[in-house]
Amino acid sequence: MKGIVRIAAAVPRVSPGLPQKNAEYIKDILHELAECKPDIVLFPALCISGASCGTLFKNRALLDSCEAAVEEIRRFTAQSDCVVVVGLPESYDGRIYSVCSVIYRGEEIVPRSGERHPLRPLADASTEPSKGGLLPASDAVLNFDDFSIRIIPGDPADLPVIAGEEGLGADIILCPCAMPSAAGTFARRRNGAQMASMNYACAVATCGCGFGEATSPYIYRGFAGVCECGQVLRFSAQSGTGPMFEVCDVDIDIIHSQRAKQPPLRLDCPMTSIRKALHDRTELLREVPQNPFLPGGEKETEQTVAEIFELQVASLMGRIQNSGISKLVVGLSGGLDSTLAVLVCRTALERLGLPSTNCLGVLMPGFGTTQRTRNNAQALIDGLGLTGKTISIEASVLQHFEDIGHRADLKDITFENAQSRERSQILFDIANLENALVIGTGDLSEDALGWCTFGGDHLATFNLNTCLPKSLVRVLLRYLAQQTAFSGVSGVLYDILDTPVSPELLPPDEAGNQLQKTESILGPYALHDFFFYYFVEYNLAPTKILEYATLAFREQYKRDYIKATLVVFIRRFFSGQFKRNCSPDSAMLLTPCLSPEYFTMPSDASSDFMIEELTH
Repeated sequence: MKGIVRIAAAVPRVSPGLPQKNAEYIKDILHELAECKPDIVLFPALCISGASCGTLFKNRALLDSCEAAVEEIRRFTAQSDCVVVVGLPESYDGRIYSVCSVIYRGEEIVPRSGERHPLRPLADASTEPSKGGLLPASDAVLNFDDFSIRIIPGDPADLPVIAGEEGLGADIILCPCAMPSAAGTFARRRNGAQMASMNYACAVATCGCGFGEATSPYIYRGFAGVCECGQVLRFSAQSGTGPMFEVCDVDIDIIHSQRAKQPPLRLDCPMTSIRKALHDRTELLREVPQNPFLPGGEKETEQTVAEIFELQVASLMGRIQNSGISKLVVGLSGGLDSTLAVLVCRTALERLGLPSTNCLGVLMPGFGTTQRTRNNAQALIDGLGLTGKTISIEASVLQHFEDIGHRADLKDITFENAQSRERSQILFDIANLENALVIGTGDLSEDALGWCTFGGDHLATFNLNTCLPKSLVRVLLRYLAQQTAFSGVSGVLYDILDTPVSPELLPPDEAGNQLQKTESILGPYALHDFFFYYFVEYNLAPTKILEYATLAFREQYKRDYIKATLVVFIRRFFSGQFKRNCSPDSAMLLTPCLSPEYFTMPSDASSDFMIEELTH
């Protein structure tokens, strides 16, 4: 895979005041890391001397020994193809600064960059290095292979503020730290690195001094981690006495896709360019979640889905109040999407002090409706206290077939779409009769794949689920089934979750079982939602999307199947744009989404260039 930068953030053992010994520790880590071929290896600030030397930093013997240790590391890396960043003290203008030496193939390739302030308490902290000599952090910029690196030494907890003051504009920040630890500092540093990577659309690699430093008056606990555009890829704290490191791959294409959404930031300081090509990685050192719409942890996922539901409810409450229309009409199919919609409707009405009966749930059984879905839809109406109405569409659709000259036994696209459009006509006419809003139930996955009938379920007065992919709707419903507010229908919700997804437009078999299963036709929604995220959010080429999907779903699906499903996604995504260009109103609850404020594309755009990139 191209465009991948492999970064190692390393914490060596340290012996304060013994630079030559520390150089050996650093060389040992570089030797151990050689097998994984990192592009950048970042060591903590002051790792050459140790961060806890105090007044010894002023001693000329220590400073000279540090320079000799850097020279030793330079010789050791002469044949290495990775950029190595080490920290040491340096005297400048009568003050001692914590500086970084950037080494590539045995040479220091950029001027040494210093902390914003001299080492405390050795000098006046209000005095900064001058531009004519030692470079402040904002001027330590390295450029190679179409991306830039900026070195900002300091505490990563302060990075969101420091980076902003420095006028950040790099793709990768390296933040070597030499600050002591206390209770809570690890979490603050992790959060600071994560926030800076999100605010400035970049990757952040950071590490800090650890075991071996003096234990009085401060304590040092090593840490190392990498974040990318608000995502924590790796971040851990030192737990033993030995060295530690985190090795992680960051994607320059992802970083550039997020940077393109921000105002341009100029790198108006001197830059050093080097000729270094990135490796074409066959295996990635990063976790790729199967559902990128959700955070990784169970607690974080629960918080996210709870917030999404609250936003859905708030959006509907606003539409009810602003329109002055207090009744709602929902077509209930007994499927995932319409079930979530009525749970939102019932909650919104209750919070506005309106009766649940103001929501009219309409069952419209047709040729493919099974007893299971019909029973579940009716159970929802009864359990939620809604107003129910059942209208069979079979007779009206058969009459329509006769009117237009279509054979009723021909189960083609006309047979299917006629049912969907008849249902939409019923819902809108009831809405006129009752002075109500027609609540759309279609989700983001269906919009992305064009899996809806133009002028049928494609239409609504207000759509609740249009920003939620099918895989997230499933997670959300499972969460709601566990809430006391819906305990009366929890059994129904679990049965709906276990029902295969189907439009139920074709007749069932003799036993009454569904013959038309959406995921058997299109492929798994989990794959399509994954493709959508990486295509719309990151603008990745199909070949790279395939690589990520193969990594994420390697235990479930073979690569050839993933590739074939990706072709289906691309073709349907492009061909369905004309439906999205005239979609109903909805609130942009989650990104990435297909709201015209977030994503635009011409209806007649061709997918051929993407298919060709994937298949050749």
